[in-house]
Amino acid sequence: MPESGEVGDIVISVLAGLRDHEGAVRRIVERIAGLATVEREIRNMPIDLDIRDHEFLGPIIMEAEQKGLQKGELTVLRRLIQKRFGPLPGWAGEKLAALPPSSKI
Repeated sequence: MPESGEVGDIVISVLAGLRDHEGAVRRIVERIAGLATVEREIRNMPIDLDIRDHEFLGPIIMEAEQKGLQKGELTVLRRLIQKRFGPLPGWAGEKLAALPPSSKI
């Protein structure tokens, strides 16, 4: 091994110790070309990860989604009631706000 430790020097010393320099160089180039193809494929590959599958973050995200859906449903319900019957009295708004998340209206 060369004392410099440089990659180029190491490759040259390995090749110098081989009988078939051309064959060795050809195999090295083929391998490097193969790696370039693999790297190109990896870069072009779409990443398809769902954060909801994460063991820690998944339940947190799903709970937040559920709360968001429930809040949206409550908002729609309020708007429908107001459109049909006019402004909600304070007690009706409080009752709607107090409904448990799993309530079916």
